[in-house]
Amino acid sequence: MTEGSLPAPYRSDLLLLAERDDWADARTVASAGAALLVRSSPQGDVLMSRGEPGEVLDLLDAEGRLRRRTGAERALWLSAPRDVTVPSWVLDTLGLVPFSQWDWMARERVDPAASRPAVGRTLPDGHVVRAIDTAAEADAVRDVLRRTNPRSTADPLADREDAWSGAYDGDELVGVFGARREQGRGEHGFSWHLHGLGVLETRRGAGLGGALTDHLTLAGFAAGADWVSLGLYAENDGARRLYRRAGFELHAAMSSYGPASATRPLR
Repeated sequence: MTEGSLPAPYRSDLLLLAERDDWADARTVASAGAALLVRSSPQGDVLMSRGEPGEVLDLLDAEGRLRRRTGAERALWLSAPRDVTVPSWVLDTLGLVPFSQWDWMARERVDPAASRPAVGRTLPDGHVVRAIDTAAEADAVRDVLRRTNPRSTADPLADREDAWSGAYDGDELVGVFGARREQGRGEHGFSWHLHGLGVLETRRGAGLGGALTDHLTLAGFAAGADWVSLGLYAENDGARRLYRRAGFELHAAMSSYGPASATRPLR
């Protein structure tokens, strides 16, 4: 999928632009105010809907009827706007149940000063926030994530990981945050999606989450990212306040649906 092949209302939708590589071969159904994208995976179809609630419902209704008529296999995942109540019969047809509600936030690069290189930062309590050498410290990052954010699918050595920032107390890694490269504007533009924020419980309240967010965001802008995005569970009001203070704005309020056996988000 190219930027121009998106339905007209969504050619400036940062969430769809960021993930358009994932949807390159998707089947797309659109109306004047909504779009439904369906892509195949070995485990089942993945569906993403965006747009006006009533029109999204119409598209999901049509998709459900199509799948019943053709006897399509059950799906792997569905994401839909949070103000859409997906009918139970559609979920039954897809073989999915409610999994989570989440927000997708982004900060665009509009301030030239925000493109300055991000270097190490020492906090008043002596903690230092700096770039992580993921080749040398991958196990330490995974240990922090296991202890602080076990639902996260982030991994420092996964494909498309561009950078990780760490909070240190001396040589001890006590907080982490990572960035995965995604699409940006145009053919060569790119963005960063932040994921895997984790701060050890004994170090919370010292401003490390905000410092990690600022450090990694500035690193993204210094690298040339068109925007920096992140996601959070809808009930996490503390994280939402932190990200708003860091300049992030809400671009999508979503619900996800997965198989009853799902314990983690799709990614």
